[in-house]
Amino acid sequence: MQNWSKMLQRADLTTSTVRLMRGAVQPAIRRISSTRHVSGEGSSSVALQDESDKPSSALLYAVEGKREKNEIGTSESFFDTLLEVVENKWDSAPVVALESLEKEALRTGRMQDPKEAATGLGNSNVELTPNLRLRDLVDKEDVFLPANFTIPNDPKLKEKVMRQIRNEQKSKEDVMDMFSRYSVSDGRYGSMLKGLERFADAWQPVVAKALAEVINTGSPKVYGRFDEGISYLTRLEPETAAALGIQTVLLHTLTGEKPVRELARSVGRAIMAEIGYRTLRVIRPGKAAESLAVSEFQARKAQEVVSTVKKQLATGSPASVKQQYDLLKTAAEIGAEEVTADNVLVTKVGSRLLALVVEQCKIVLDTEKDEFVPAPTFGMPGGGGFARGNGRGAKESYAFIHEVRYAENKAYTTKTRQVGTLRLSDELNERLSEDVSFYAMKLTPKYGPMIIPPRDWESPNNGGYLISRARMMRTRPYPLQKTLLESADLKQIFGGLNALGKQPWKINTRVFDVAQSLWDRGGAVAKLISRTDHELLTKEAYFEKRVSEGVPLEEVDREYRKKKMEVTKGNRELHSERCSTWYKFENAKELKDEEELYFPHNIDFRGRAYPMSTHINHVGDDLSRGLLTFGGPEPEIGREGLYWLKIRLANLVGHDKKPLAERIHAADDTMKMVFKVALDPLAEENLDWWTTKDDPFQLLATCFDLERILSSGESNAYTKTSSLPVHQDGSCNGLQHYAALGRDAAGGRAVNLVPQEMPRDVYSTVLERVKAKVKEDAAKGNENAGLLLPLLTRKAVKQTVMTSVYGVTAYGAKLQIKRQLKALRGSVEPATLSRIADYAARCTLSSLGDLFKHADETRRWLSGSADAISAAGQPVHWITPMGLPCVQPYVKWQSTCVHSTLQGVRMNKDVTETDRIHRQRQREAFPPNFIHSLDSTHMLMCAARCKEAGLGFSSVHDSFWTFPAHVPMMNRILRESFVDLHSRRLLSELQEHFQLCYPFVDFADVPEQGNLDLKGVLESDYFFD
Repeated sequence: MQNWSKMLQRADLTTSTVRLMRGAVQPAIRRISSTRHVSGEGSSSVALQDESDKPSSALLYAVEGKREKNEIGTSESFFDTLLEVVENKWDSAPVVALESLEKEALRTGRMQDPKEAATGLGNSNVELTPNLRLRDLVDKEDVFLPANFTIPNDPKLKEKVMRQIRNEQKSKEDVMDMFSRYSVSDGRYGSMLKGLERFADAWQPVVAKALAEVINTGSPKVYGRFDEGISYLTRLEPETAAALGIQTVLLHTLTGEKPVRELARSVGRAIMAEIGYRTLRVIRPGKAAESLAVSEFQARKAQEVVSTVKKQLATGSPASVKQQYDLLKTAAEIGAEEVTADNVLVTKVGSRLLALVVEQCKIVLDTEKDEFVPAPTFGMPGGGGFARGNGRGAKESYAFIHEVRYAENKAYTTKTRQVGTLRLSDELNERLSEDVSFYAMKLTPKYGPMIIPPRDWESPNNGGYLISRARMMRTRPYPLQKTLLESADLKQIFGGLNALGKQPWKINTRVFDVAQSLWDRGGAVAKLISRTDHELLTKEAYFEKRVSEGVPLEEVDREYRKKKMEVTKGNRELHSERCSTWYKFENAKELKDEEELYFPHNIDFRGRAYPMSTHINHVGDDLSRGLLTFGGPEPEIGREGLYWLKIRLANLVGHDKKPLAERIHAADDTMKMVFKVALDPLAEENLDWWTTKDDPFQLLATCFDLERILSSGESNAYTKTSSLPVHQDGSCNGLQHYAALGRDAAGGRAVNLVPQEMPRDVYSTVLERVKAKVKEDAAKGNENAGLLLPLLTRKAVKQTVMTSVYGVTAYGAKLQIKRQLKALRGSVEPATLSRIADYAARCTLSSLGDLFKHADETRRWLSGSADAISAAGQPVHWITPMGLPCVQPYVKWQSTCVHSTLQGVRMNKDVTETDRIHRQRQREAFPPNFIHSLDSTHMLMCAARCKEAGLGFSSVHDSFWTFPAHVPMMNRILRESFVDLHSRRLLSELQEHFQLCYPFVDFADVPEQGNLDLKGVLESDYFFD
């Protein structure tokens, strides 16, 4: 053992030895402890609290790494005994060996009390279960459930709870098991999946073999660097890791090309999620303590590594032995209860597996069937049977195409930044077609709507889904944010989120049927994406046509190559959008028979709430919103409810800028068409009317509801019920909050904070002021003004006015206006267009400043305060009126390059408190972020108050939704909440917070307020309408 002693001195492997004990010996201890407990030995509560378990206690203490260097783990006798334990099968690990280890621990003089050591595995109240699948335990009420959740006794509710658990469990099941279950049991889609299953089945053993070779050859290096990612891949069977890698790459590339960096991160996350799932601990009473991380594969792997090390001690170099131990050490450092890794490490894990997937997954042309199939799997059991008729000379091609191109980013004025992308080969994409879309929808481990009410949020990491872990704050928070969240009183935030999550929904089946029919016809109507690709003439036909028109051959060649690139890019984008639409339809199809659906919500760092469900939710596009309607008890519509349902109709057909009375008249005038559409939505005349509106499917839902309610006459309508959400939208809500903060009378009038006979349109108001300035300059001979004047429209200034809340710069405003003017420029040359866009941007921002004088001063004060804080090297943080601590996470990112055989990937490291603050972003982002924290506060206040009042409520930021009958009461609540919010000294409170948290910074005085009377909001019909 002399070589081993030298190795310890040279490679400093004491920590590795401790890690080996953790990863290999501890499972043996636990099995022995479990056996004793079951056979009657030891305590009835905790197996490890018996005196006979002292060896276990000693090892547990050592495994935790609490001894100083050289106190344990460096003697030859200790390592000999350790090897003896590891090399034995777990079921018969010799107690003698454990006793020898105990003696070694006692010899060091640092023996721990057995009862203290036992707390590493459990206590008298908490014990762990083996790794059992949910489908084996669906009749057990305590499987995989949070401690604060109790399954109801009612059989119907209990069945829904168990179905919800199974729905969430889908994303955590073994990939190939899911694949098999869908292809076998779902007869409707079984044949559709055969093609995809064929490819996945063929590729999986090839990738698994390649991964096993990388792991077993002891060469976890890429370009001379130690590859930390392989260490994590050793925690899974190669077959499982391969399946996860193939699935993830397929799911992402089926919608078009994806950056390699994004794919590597996604593959890494999939691996880490599977490791995390296997290392979960489940609480069930009456069972022995055993870690879920224990598996026969891990046991084998520990033995293999020890065996390799023993061989290399005799024949290998110290460097090769250290390399093996680096591999083991990193694998063993994965925690037993949760796998958490930074961005860089996740990408390292994914990069190596991604490279193997790209290198090993190939296809070949089957000449008998004239179609592409998986390439022969030479050297694999059963290989070579997938490409009959190809012959030995058949040419293989890669299933996934790796390309490097220039980044398409407007922030880059020169083509200096290249990105690597990955996509399905054209042949594979055509072969799989929509089969892949279905596969992705079925197997993508995403959050979905719940069929029972979500769990209440009780802490930043406890709430929402039953078994799918989620954070209340959806982004990985800045370290300071995490600290502040843990100590904050978040009861009001929880109350608002819980109210949003408890609102029931359901699928609007009538809208679904019409939408599905249009989709089956090929889409390309009612804002559905077309299911047909763009076509391009063949090269020969195109050349013949253009040459006959007198175009030089060289010019035709350039034209054709450019058009081909445009068509190819357009078709890839179409494919991506088709898949997104597929997801929505399939999701809705699965859920359309559910009585109630629920959307758990969480927030971003500013407090803005979002539903956690993907694919289909009320924050989605018009199709998503049209497919959803409120669930639960429906109130009678009444006279007022019918009034607001008609207002909703008028808004959807383009009368939303008119007074309310005129909207009612417009709705009544439209009613004949509404009935025709509701009775026959697919008739050509009717189709041409409703599908051309801005929100066609929401309009269709409104037509269906009004026809049902009014079919027996208006006098009989009031006792009928309606589940259709009616929207009340703020008038440029960000500017409303700015005007209220500054008590800006002129600005408040422009955004309807005061009672008025007609709704004011802030975009038209700004346009009038811009026109006045431009006319004045044109009269003075300003050439730019003369050219701009005939091009000025509401649309030209709208985006700049809208984004002024977000701190749009003069340059950003110029680009926005330039894009709008481009379509209207007429004979104006491009160079001139840029010049007049710059002039228009300055006029627009100046007019905004004049109109919102006090609001603009408020914005400047917020920006100046943020600049002073960031100049001191600190991030800006504040507390919302509901008690949510907000921290801006903008820092100077530190990046590193993750290397793989595919390409290098540059990744930003996770944010730490020592990172340098990004002063410009801290300054520019704070005003809009602060305003967003106020609008989210207002929304959450309304959610909680509406819930308390028994009203239906949901929202999309500054658009508040409720039942038609509940609109009047919701309108009162949202106005009262806004006044209550802004009646506080919000800017003074913010200044006091800054002065307390940043005593070393001098802050300017809070700007003086104007004379706006906030109580006018209570009487303003058009504040939200």
